[in-house]
Formats: sequence, structure tokens, C-alpha cells
Amino acid sequence: MAEMSGLDCHEKVRWDKDARSGAGNKALFGRRAGTEACRNRMSVRPRLSSGGRCGTAPCGPEWRAEDILLIEVECCQRRQDGIKSSRQPLSGYSFSMFKRLVQLFLLLLLAAVGVLVWFAWYVSTPLLVPVGADEPAASPVADSLVMEPVEAVSADGTAIEGYLVRPGRPEALSPRQSRVRDTLKLRGRMPHLEAKPELVVIATSWDQGVKGSLPLAEGLTGAGYTCLVWNPRGKNDARKFCTYGLKEYADVTALLDAVSRKQGGLPPVAAVGQGFGAAVLLKAASEDPRIRCMVSMDCFPSLKTVAVREMEQDWGKPLCYAAYWLLDAGVDWRADFSTFDVAPVDDALKLDYPVMVVCTNQYFFSTLEDCLSIYDSLRNEKKQLYESIREGEPYGTRERTFLHSIEGKKGEKFEKTYKVNVYAGDDELQAGIAEWIHENTRMPMPRVLSHETYSAPATGTAPSGS
Repeated sequence: MAEMSGLDCHEKVRWDKDARSGAGNKALFGRRAGTEACRNRMSVRPRLSSGGRCGTAPCGPEWRAEDILLIEVECCQRRQDGIKSSRQPLSGYSFSMFKRLVQLFLLLLLAAVGVLVWFAWYVSTPLLVPVGADEPAASPVADSLVMEPVEAVSADGTAIEGYLVRPGRPEALSPRQSRVRDTLKLRGRMPHLEAKPELVVIATSWDQGVKGSLPLAEGLTGAGYTCLVWNPRGKNDARKFCTYGLKEYADVTALLDAVSRKQGGLPPVAAVGQGFGAAVLLKAASEDPRIRCMVSMDCFPSLKTVAVREMEQDWGKPLCYAAYWLLDAGVDWRADFSTFDVAPVDDALKLDYPVMVVCTNQYFFSTLEDCLSIYDSLRNEKKQLYESIREGEPYGTRERTFLHSIEGKKGEKFEKTYKVNVYAGDDELQAGIAEWIHENTRMPMPRVLSHETYSAPATGTAPSGS
């Protein structure tokens, strides 16, 4: 028994099994029964010693080495049974933990997708649904303007409502009309300010429609022009989203057809657009050859350029492209078009008639460099560039030169000098627009669409050159 005291638990248990099967150890098993009785009598419980080995409390002085060894064997057996029982549910517990981790991962993934979808909706909403005011039911200067309703159906099936805005009674001119007329008289380029046959199509904003176009129409009617304005959102705001000319440009052709049917023909047509309206009319003019000249005010080169530039200011350069990708995905998901598709600078490449490019410096989405992109894309040599007078410039400045530097992809720099015409105030600008239309609609008849015929209106004087 002294040799067995140095054995570990596994060896003691194996020895115990061998002892049970041996015939010469009956005395030892008799002692086991006595030991069990002693252990029950003294309430002795096997315990683990501080060294991690099995041990027992002595039952009495009559214990011998064999008794202690048997209790140690029993203790080791119980310890091994406890280890086995603790290992049995481990596989089930591991599977349950794995299942919970998978569920947590899927929950986090679903939450991340939900956040991305919400962000795409959030950043695309100001682009697709510009906030604006309600349009007026009637002209704010009813005596100085005559508004005649015009209705048409656009190519996408949207009902369009617009107005022909004509000069009112000569004795009831509005202050704006009077100022524009006085400016034109001082310049002396338009000696006759009576009603003219030319038709000017005006578009400014998607969200304000007729209301946003009336200030320009008011000034141009002071010069004698008839203006055509409409609501790009459609009748009763039928269009939910703004497409920046991809759908709205067809409104121009539909309205011109309606005016032609109503008047028995079309006079010379000019187009004046600002911001969103400039993008619409640039695309419309590239498709409809009945437009003879155009004024592009505060037009952006592409929708992507504006979106990336604004997001870079708000989110910083590292995050702006990821935010723009989500914005474009939101636009495609909700309105079925991409910001890459809106590029007025590409429409300007198709124009072959005079265009006046104006930068008013009033809108964040159009800078002088943006207007220069439109200006450089124009093929017709008869083009002019205008900008509002800058702070610190002497009053009465009419021209300035602008040196534009462009950095290439490889770091090289290109410089180009532009001649910029300077204007001071909206009245002076509108007078300049009136003169531009007067100079560039007095030309030979333009080509017309295959299904259109051209004739001067019965109530107007036939344009020169016809």
C-alpha cells in the first residue's frame, strides 16, 4: 500500500477496477465495507486537498493505509464522474452560443441595411423634392399683365398648365416694367417698345413654377414681349419628383404645339432659364429647333458636380463619395434616374445658335466656373458671358477680364482669359436680356420639326427675314 500512495487519480481508479476483478482481494473489499460504515457513521465526506489531489478526513485511529486508499479511490472516481458529467452538455451549449451569435450578427446586419436605406432616402429628398411656396392664383400686378391659360399634355402623360403672359394696359405699368423700359430707352438699342411678336419661354424653378417665373416675365413684358410660363410639377403637382429636365424638357415642345394650335402658328421663340429652368431649356433647345436663341442663368454643369461639391463641404472629402453613392442610389430607387444622366453641359454641346450665359452669384449650385463650363461648350461664336457687379468694383463698370486656371490630372495648369460683361441690378440685367432677344430673333426662319408648319400669328407682325 505504500507503493500506491504515490499514484494519481487515474492510476488509483484503474487499480481499483483490477482489485474488484481479482479473487485474492476479498479481504480488501471486506475492509471497504467496514470503511464505508465508518465513513457513514462519522459523516466523513471526500474532499479535494489544496493541491488538487483527493483526500479524506481520518475516521479514527483504527484506520489503516488500505482504508485511506479505498476512500481516495472513491474520491477520485467521483471526481472523474463529475468531469464527465460537466463535459456532456458542452456540445449543446456551444451550439446554442453559436446560434445566438449568428442571430446577433443578422440583427446587426439588418439594422445596418436599415440605416443605409434611411440615409439614402434622407439625402435624396432635398434633391428630388425641392421645398417651395404655393403659386399665386392670379398675377400680383393684374393690371400690368394679362395671363391667358394654356394647357397641354407632356410626353410622359402629365397634364401641364401654363400661361401666356402679355403686356397689360400701357397706363398701368408696374414699377419693374417702368424701370426696364427706362433703361432700354437710355441705351437706345430698342427704339420701339410696343408689343412684339416674339415669344419668350421662361422657366426658373421646379418647386415655384409660375410664381418663380413671373418676375422675369414682368420685366420682359415691359419691353413688349409675350412670355410663356408653366408649372413643371404638372397640373395639381402630378409629378412627385424633380428630374432636372429629363422629363420636364418635353413640356416645352407640348406647350409650343398648344400655342401654335391656339394662334395658328408660332412667332420666333426665345428661351430664358435660371437654375433648374436653365437645365430644362438647354435640353429642350437641343431637341426642339424652333427655339432661336437662349439665355442661360446660373446653370450647373452636371447634377453630380453640384452634389459632390456640397457633400464634400458637409461630410468632408473622405466621406463625400460614399454619401454621394448613397444619394445616387436613393435617386435611382425613388425616381428611376441617375444624377449622372443630368448634364446640361452635354446639352450645350448640341446647340448651334446664340446663347447668353449669366452668373448672378445668388445660388450655391452655380459659380462663375460652372457658367464657364456651359460657355466653353457652346459651338456658336455668337455668345456672351455676363456676371453681376462684385463688391468693391466701381459703379458703372461694364467689362472685366477673368483669368481662369484649370489643373489637369497630372498636375499641369491651363489658363484662359475671358471677357466678362458686368451688370448692376436686376433691371439692368433684364434690359440686357431684352436686347439680346431682339438682336438674335431677327434672323432667317429656323428649321422646324417634321410634323410642324410655321406661320406668323394673325394678330402679330411677321418677323423680319421671313
